[in-house]
Amino acid sequence: MVQINKTNTDITRYGDLIEDFEPAPLTDNSKVVLEKRYLLKDENDEVIETPNEMFIRVAKALAKPEKDYGVADKKIKQIENLFYQSMASLEFLPNSPTLMNAGTGAGTLSACFVLPLTDSMEGIMKAAHDAAMVQKFGGGTGFSLSEIRPTGTPIATTHGKACGPIAVLKHLSSVSTLVTQGGKRDGANMAVMDVHHPNILDFIECKTIEGQILNFNISVGASDEFMEAVKNGTDYALYVKSNPADEKSERVEAGRLDARKVFEKIVHGAWLNGSRIRVSNRRNIEESVFATGIPFAGREGHKLFLAQLESVMANSAGVRRFGAAALDLAYVAAGRYEGFWEQNLNFWDIAGGIVIVREAGGHISNFNGETSIANGSDIIASNQILHDILKGLISSKNPKIKTNR
Repeated sequence: MVQINKTNTDITRYGDLIEDFEPAPLTDNSKVVLEKRYLLKDENDEVIETPNEMFIRVAKALAKPEKDYGVADKKIKQIENLFYQSMASLEFLPNSPTLMNAGTGAGTLSACFVLPLTDSMEGIMKAAHDAAMVQKFGGGTGFSLSEIRPTGTPIATTHGKACGPIAVLKHLSSVSTLVTQGGKRDGANMAVMDVHHPNILDFIECKTIEGQILNFNISVGASDEFMEAVKNGTDYALYVKSNPADEKSERVEAGRLDARKVFEKIVHGAWLNGSRIRVSNRRNIEESVFATGIPFAGREGHKLFLAQLESVMANSAGVRRFGAAALDLAYVAAGRYEGFWEQNLNFWDIAGGIVIVREAGGHISNFNGETSIANGSDIIASNQILHDILKGLISSKNPKIKTNR
């Protein structure tokens, strides 16, 4: 255990130490993931550190550079302890490369690297090499394909024709499949293309066939010009360089596309390649976290809300607030919260959230259990089992407080 210094702990830049600190418990699933990817192993692939020792390793490594800036050893130890407590309490966790590599002398602590990709054979091959090296040591990479000349463009130096950005993307994808990120997970990449590129439709559809592009997320760079054309239902321009070999040459129009049709293809592609979100399937309310909104003191329903809040908190793992009701409902739909309840709502504030929770397999009603909530005055959202339990805790005018926790 890290030795906690109990004197002179007023470091306002970092927060306060907790003298009687205990690490948060870890779920069985998290322990499996930690052992597979994060905890240090010996030459026989046997785990040689505990999760708590991992937090200590990372805290020591990240506090150590403070010495280079003249910070006293005593305060460095305090910073180390504060960072340890932040991680071990699960209030804050750094990215995966930091947890994997800090204090080992190997790898990188940064997760994301944007690499240049220039329109030449040398530039393309250098990008592939650099991506392999970054991923070898644990980082992920991102590229812009916007500068790669369109498929079929004549190449003056070889008298050939350009392979185009999709072929380049496939090449980068093939390189990534050869590398295990930091020796622990597959390589991860992001490719972006300007919506004005002549090959934009090919780019949008390049992941339609499963397996052609691996380990890549793709995104379209949308301009104000394009979005205005979508809004107005008009076409928009595609551009190329007047001299592809000169990166400073001016852009010239190379064609036009119907903006709304392109936008529809983007939306369809996002749906086709996305993973469907689902509400949490947790059934035990004592392990569940809920979200809610807080009526201002003095407003209608405030006293009832306080009783509801006490009732839910006494029986669950906690109550949180991410933001507006619509955002909380989105978190329920994605399984980040087990459920949500609120009163005194306007239907238009939650209509979209209601749709996505139901699409994600959730159950929604008002406090009386009615599933038609067009007035939107109050709402309960969760999976079916927790919904009924949550409803029982909050729908009574005098919510019952259980004391069996």
